[in-house]
Amino acid sequence: LPELGPAPPAPQAPGPAPGGEGRERGLTSPDVMDRIVTQAAEAHPTGSLQEFARSLHGQMAHELHAIGAAPPTVVARDMGDASLLGAFYPARNEIVINAGQTQFDPATPQGRRAVLRLLLHESRHAEQWFHAVRHMARTHGADWAAEAQRRGAHPSIVDAAARNPLPPGTTPDGEFAARMYDELLGAARYV
Repeated sequence: LPELGPAPPAPQAPGPAPGGEGRERGLTSPDVMDRIVTQAAEAHPTGSLQEFARSLHGQMAHELHAIGAAPPTVVARDMGDASLLGAFYPARNEIVINAGQTQFDPATPQGRRAVLRLLLHESRHAEQWFHAVRHMARTHGADWAAEAQRRGAHPSIVDAAARNPLPPGTTPDGEFAARMYDELLGAARYV
């Protein structure tokens, strides 16, 4: 048998993910709910629905900022349609909470949970748009930024995508971004 050489070096633990503390960041990371619920438990329902929603959205905005996305603004206003709960508008990079909905009452535990659910849902749409535009940056040539804006992305989303390009090659981030592009701006948007 050949002689064995020195023992191989011990494997290195992976370094912290972007955003620090060794955890994944973003609204699709495995432990995001722990971070959001912890912050939500500390939010106090003072003032208006607008003030409460903005304070509650703080952790979600932090998660988006940690991955390089441009966090949307949050506005509470009556949308004039009781069937609507709220929406994310990529052209304004804005989440609107339908203040005409009685379920969004920050004075009740159920109302606070309803606001939290809506903000998380709509903030995930903001994250999806960021990734879709990152895909455009990789695949749509030199005029990708103008095309992204023509197709409904706010300049802050486009700028964030430009500052945070996808890594080269086939990666989970790239595959996710391609899927988000397809669902939001590509062929699957009609499905």
